[in-house]
Amino acid sequence: MPPPPPPPASPLAPCRRFSPAVLSHVTTSCVVTSLIEAALVYAAVYTTLSSTLVRGASFVDLLALMGYKYVGLVAALGAGLLAGDVPFYVVLAYFAASSSFALSRWLSAAFANLRVDMQGRSRLVTLGAPALQVAVMLWLAQH
Repeated sequence: MPPPPPPPASPLAPCRRFSPAVLSHVTTSCVVTSLIEAALVYAAVYTTLSSTLVRGASFVDLLALMGYKYVGLVAALGAGLLAGDVPFYVVLAYFAASSSFALSRWLSAAFANLRVDMQGRSRLVTLGAPALQVAVMLWLAQH
């Protein structure tokens, strides 16, 4: 008789139990993803716009604001463990929408005093960064 297959490397296993064996992998993945995502948005802000024009967008602020997605991921994981897949995706969609809305509002406030010719480029960043956050949130939820 062949040995049983190894358990899947996911915190939400098919048996609906938490597996502590993947904690270090998930934690490392989330930290690296947060740093890369914040660096991409920070680079987009400062390459699209002049660094002297945007004073309110610091890297630490972006990192802190983008960290709210993990509250949503934990809540979605809890909903998935308690009630199944549909509540998991409903809670995930709610938190993805709310955290991307908050990021969009914060970036809009940071770009409020730009010249008229810079406002088109700032809209690109203001819409692109929340879209990136939703994509990363969905990727981390499936990871």
